[in-house]
Amino acid sequence: MRKVVFMLLAGFYCLSVAAQEEELSKKEQRKLAKAERKAKKKEEQNAAWAKVNSMVENKRWVLEANQLIGKQGQTVNLISNVNFVYIIGDLGTVQLSFPNVSSPGFNNIGGITIEGKVTKYEYKKRGNGGILSATIFGSGASMDIIFTPDPFTARCEVRSSTTSKRITFTGVMKLPEESSVYKGRKLF
Repeated sequence: MRKVVFMLLAGFYCLSVAAQEEELSKKEQRKLAKAERKAKKKEEQNAAWAKVNSMVENKRWVLEANQLIGKQGQTVNLISNVNFVYIIGDLGTVQLSFPNVSSPGFNNIGGITIEGKVTKYEYKKRGNGGILSATIFGSGASMDIIFTPDPFTARCEVRSSTTSKRITFTGVMKLPEESSVYKGRKLF
């Protein structure tokens, strides 16, 4: 009888040890799954940064702005297909438009469009991203652009070369082929 009880206790002990080993393997599986998700996310981010850097270096990008930040920090939500900054090769355009305004504006869609030749295009890489500075010389005005590319939320500060006026666009960077911007009539 003692032998039977001893054998039953030994069996229960072995089962409890085996159950603990299964729990450890589940923890290890969760850690492994978490590490895989983290590696996949990092890989996707690196691919997005590579795409953004390629767009900026090749001078083929569009920033569709969904928010405007004024000089004192006021923010205004925008319609992204009529508010944008783009550079394709040596041609650049900055468009700011408020379609809800009663006057048609200079570009017939409630704002202003400045198009011109891009000069002083300099991209200084820092880590994954960098800072781009460029100047667009249009027939009506010239604009200095300081652009911080980002695959998730890019930021572009536009300054008038002749006055101290500046605005900051934030939005999404896209290739020109992927973009759906509508350009109004250019100034002059």
